[in-house]
Amino acid sequence: MDYKFQDTVPANTPKTSMRRLKMTLAPGVIHKVVVHFPAGCLYLAHATIWQGEHQVWPTNSEESYNFEDYIHEMAEYFPIGAPAELELRTWNLDETYDHTVYVTIGILPPEMVAPWQSLDKLTEQLKLIIGYAP
Repeated sequence: MDYKFQDTVPANTPKTSMRRLKMTLAPGVIHKVVVHFPAGCLYLAHATIWQGEHQVWPTNSEESYNFEDYIHEMAEYFPIGAPAELELRTWNLDETYDHTVYVTIGILPPEMVAPWQSLDKLTEQLKLIIGYAP
């Protein structure tokens, strides 16, 4: 599953008044996160991604993503359960222009990312069926 979100951040939106966009997802394993800053952002629009009150991306909490005409793609392994919700937090230091930040999140079912987990469950079921006892 691929989820796409976007937030247009008004000019003069300071970090102290950052915008918060709820991103509701299906439970599973996040395998891809893409953050896109189109041309014109000039490193003035900033974005972070949170789960509850914990900043997930970028991992170091004192930083944020801010690029110019750049698509930042990350391969991940981040299990997310129900409720599966992240939050995009954005701000814009540009005094004149609004800027739009785009986020794409790819999610796979856990058994597709870690197939051995399904195999372990199948092995346990087979042991029950044949009456295996160590």
